[in-house]
Amino acid sequence: MKTLIPILSKREGNEAFLKKATAKSKEIILLLVIDTRSSMSSGFTATEISQGQKIMKTTKEKIGKMRKACETLLEWGDTFTRIDHTAKLRRANTVALLKQDNQFFKELVEFLKKQKAYKVIVIEAPQKEENEKKPAKKL
Repeated sequence: MKTLIPILSKREGNEAFLKKATAKSKEIILLLVIDTRSSMSSGFTATEISQGQKIMKTTKEKIGKMRKACETLLEWGDTFTRIDHTAKLRRANTVALLKQDNQFFKELVEFLKKQKAYKVIVIEAPQKEENEKKPAKKL
C-alpha cells in the first residue's frame, strides 16, 4: 500500500502522526508543494523551500527508522491539484493529512474527498513531541 503525505505545516514530522499515517503502508511519498499563488516574493519562496526540505529530510529519516520505503517530491503549482495529481500518478491508496484548524485545510479536505482514486484520512496528533512534554526535574 502507498500513502501520500503532503507537507502542509511544520508538524508533519510528528512521530505520533507518522505512526498512524504509515501504519498499513509499505511505501510513503512525501510531497512539498510550493504554491506560487500564495507566495508574495521570491525571497519568501526560497525560505519556504528551505524550511520544507528540512522538514522532509527529518521526516524521511523517521520513516526510514520504521523500515518503510520513502520518496520525497518537490512540486510547483496549486496545492490542491498538485496533491490530487501526485496521488493519482503515483497510485497512492491514501492521502494522509495532519489535522489543522483553518479554512484552507477544510477546503483542501473537501476537495480531496470528492476524488475517487484514493482514500483521504485526517489524523489528529499532539501539538508537541513526547520528549518535549516531560517537565524539567527540580534540583
